[in-house]
Amino acid sequence: MRASRGLHATWRSPRTAVVRRAGRRLPVGRPGRPGWARGRPSFDVDRLDATRRALLRKRAREAARTWPRLAASLGADWPEVFARHRAGHQPVGALRDGWDTALALRARTELAPAAAAELAEREAILRYDGRSAPRRRVLARFRQLPASRRRRP
Repeated sequence: MRASRGLHATWRSPRTAVVRRAGRRLPVGRPGRPGWARGRPSFDVDRLDATRRALLRKRAREAARTWPRLAASLGADWPEVFARHRAGHQPVGALRDGWDTALALRARTELAPAAAAELAEREAILRYDGRSAPRRRVLARFRQLPASRRRRP
């Protein structure tokens, strides 16, 4: 932890920087905060945008590994479609990023049959509300138990 005076950053943790100005603390560098999209005044905007695009492409590759039929159904357009749907959203993991993209495509009736089947398979096993991490469905857990361990009513 580093203390400073004036308009210098104080690191409270490796991920959170706080700027002190006139005795007030202003959070910097956290998504959803004012000024986060622009970065600091000393940052080169073009390089910052290039970094954002590169990180979106990386997230698209990770989601394509988790959702192979969804990515294959869109072919070479996958990175662009993914970036269009997930730009401005925090990374929430490849499973959730791909799931949100698939739900958005399904809502616009642009989901291919193979990708729709992949989404249906995931929805049969997992429950996802769009806010928290997907959880296994109770019935899916029950089906995986050996017959000797199942409770009979």
